[in-house]
Amino acid sequence: MWATLKRQIWQWRGILLTAPSMAGILIGLRLAGAFQLLELVAFDQCFRFRPAEPADPRIVIVTIDEADINYLGQWPMSDAVLARLISLLKQQNPRAIGLDFYRNLPVEPGHQELVNVFTSTPNLIGIEKVVNSSESNAVAAPPVLDERGQISASDFVLDEDGRLRRSVLYLRRQNGQTILSLGVKLAFVYLATENTLPRMIDPNTNQIQLGQAVLVPFQTNDGGYISADAGGYQILSNFHHLQHGFRTISLTDVLQGEMPPDLVRDRIVLIGSKAESIRDRFYTSYTTSPDNAATGVEVHAHLTSQLLSAAIDGRPLLQVWSEPLEWLWILVWAGIGAASGWLSPTFQRTTLSMVLGAIFLLGSAYLLFLIGWWLIVIPPLFALFGSAIASSGYRLWENLKLSHQQLADYARTLEEKVKERTLELEQEVIERKQALDHLKITQEELIQSEKLAAVGQLVAGVAHEINTPLGAIRSSAGSAIKFLDYVKELPILFQSLPPTQRQSFLILLQNSFQKDTTFSLKEERRLKYILIEQLQTAAIDHAETIADLLVDMGLYHDIDSFIPLLKRSDSVYLLETAHKFSGLRRSIQIINIATDRAAKIVFALRTYARYDSSGEKMLANLTEGIETVLTLYSNQFKRGVEVIKHYIELPPILCYPDELNQVWVNLIHNALQAMNYHGSLTIDITQQDQQVKVSITDTGAGIPVEIQMKIFEPFFTTKPPGEGSGLGLYIVKQIINKHSGSISVESQPGYTTFNIILPGHTDERA
Repeated sequence: MWATLKRQIWQWRGILLTAPSMAGILIGLRLAGAFQLLELVAFDQCFRFRPAEPADPRIVIVTIDEADINYLGQWPMSDAVLARLISLLKQQNPRAIGLDFYRNLPVEPGHQELVNVFTSTPNLIGIEKVVNSSESNAVAAPPVLDERGQISASDFVLDEDGRLRRSVLYLRRQNGQTILSLGVKLAFVYLATENTLPRMIDPNTNQIQLGQAVLVPFQTNDGGYISADAGGYQILSNFHHLQHGFRTISLTDVLQGEMPPDLVRDRIVLIGSKAESIRDRFYTSYTTSPDNAATGVEVHAHLTSQLLSAAIDGRPLLQVWSEPLEWLWILVWAGIGAASGWLSPTFQRTTLSMVLGAIFLLGSAYLLFLIGWWLIVIPPLFALFGSAIASSGYRLWENLKLSHQQLADYARTLEEKVKERTLELEQEVIERKQALDHLKITQEELIQSEKLAAVGQLVAGVAHEINTPLGAIRSSAGSAIKFLDYVKELPILFQSLPPTQRQSFLILLQNSFQKDTTFSLKEERRLKYILIEQLQTAAIDHAETIADLLVDMGLYHDIDSFIPLLKRSDSVYLLETAHKFSGLRRSIQIINIATDRAAKIVFALRTYARYDSSGEKMLANLTEGIETVLTLYSNQFKRGVEVIKHYIELPPILCYPDELNQVWVNLIHNALQAMNYHGSLTIDITQQDQQVKVSITDTGAGIPVEIQMKIFEPFFTTKPPGEGSGLGLYIVKQIINKHSGSISVESQPGYTTFNIILPGHTDERA
């Protein structure tokens, strides 16, 4: 059982190592506050994606804008105007009236009238600013309302980015007295008329029962917050997504008696400013620009609506998981990411798994948000992607390490096999008594191996090219040997000729030796017809035979001096003897030409097969190297390949000539195969600044675009199995890189060009 468990742990090691490590790192970063801003931004997006909701019918706002201030002619409004406004609203019996502006000092005229209204309105709630900060000072409450306990706090809690995402239910004055915020006070007044009063459930946790809702105080690390200010009694704001805002009426309309009947009856009325000059605006989760920032009175109205909807309608308040559950949530997504990276066979599958996981994570978090749960998403998202990438990288690293180990084992095995084969060859050399002082054991470099492979491919063609001149030599040598049999007859022949005809015979031989023109069959027939007519005119027998011999020896002009010699009865014998003499010279010429041809092929093969083991650059002529390779492939060009050369004269450059010859072999061989040995092969050599450019173009089918970037990769080949190692162009690129040059390919159906750029250094010190 322990062995099975160990095997299972080993199989899942990538997940078991990656998931806890990534989760631990991200939890540490979260506790350090690294993700708080991103988490709050995601929190805001959930609010903005929430479906629009209708305005709460229980709330009406009396707004004061710039037009109302102009109508009043002053700000703040006088106590008389405020008293009249409250009196007009009281006529429709609202359940509560909230004043969202400070009234700690009298504004004459009408102060006593306002005091009377305050005293006679028990459901009127005023405000004071409790918290005294560096940005704003505390502001006292209206004295009359303060004495009657009709006071609330106007303070808000803003996050570090200046947005309002939490609501204060109550806080404490400096004297320790608890004071409710305006939105909470108005909601409690309304709920009291519904016989719904707040009730403390658990003094230890400060949970409050409010109708159908349970209020849970905000903690310093709730949701995406880290070390947030949790002073007073705060809850997470869960404002409605109002499409058109709360129902409003302007102060001017109220004062002018244009308020619709029963507009505020049994409703909560808030009076507050939305004038730009007063600057009472706040950014909430719904705010996307300064134009749609909420006014202070709207924020109080939102909190009142949130509490009423929760207590009466059962609308959920926002809840969060405990920190251990959030840590487990991060660990779960780290495990999912690690599993996708460890188990997916390809990076594409891993990417798809990450994308699907991210969609599921964000989708589930949004759906839970709609029913009142705020789940953190940024650390789990980082856990998903980070673990997937880490486990995938770990798997790739292990696979790479395994591949390296396998390659090392293969290299070691290959070396052993090479040694075994070398020993066998040494034994064979000893058995055959071949005098060798020492058999050098070496493993050919990849370039030399490719060169030998190319030599093997060229053997048949080179053998044919050498056999052709050897056959000509053999034939010509045989003709020369046969002629020796006629040498002993020459004295008898000369003695049979008169002195004048001897001279003519010698001139005839001398002229036949000077033949250096070869005619086509058609031209030879024309010359024979002319000679036959001349011979017949001179009444010479065997005119056709003599004409054949004369044309074959190159004697077809000015034969009048030979007419006496040709009229002899043994003229045919004389001409045949002369023909054999001239044939001897032609045989010798053929032997010379064939010998030069064979020597050129052998030199080209020897030059190409040579391997310079010094490892140092030397001055070499690029054109000569290319011509050497073309000589080796000359037999294959005869199948139907036209070679077009555009060379310029170049000085020798500093290079590795043997390795560059391998480049030309690989590229020319590939070009011939691409054309199926029928087409045009064009070689251009040009010079650009201090560089030499060699272009090799074939008229083959072309290289598909999708594989052009792969052709220089090792072991990539488009040939059938057994016909290519896939190393040719890889070796070419390595050689060009070794020369600090570059190689590129241009291809489309009908032609392919390989461009090689080499440094044109001619100084060995370069």
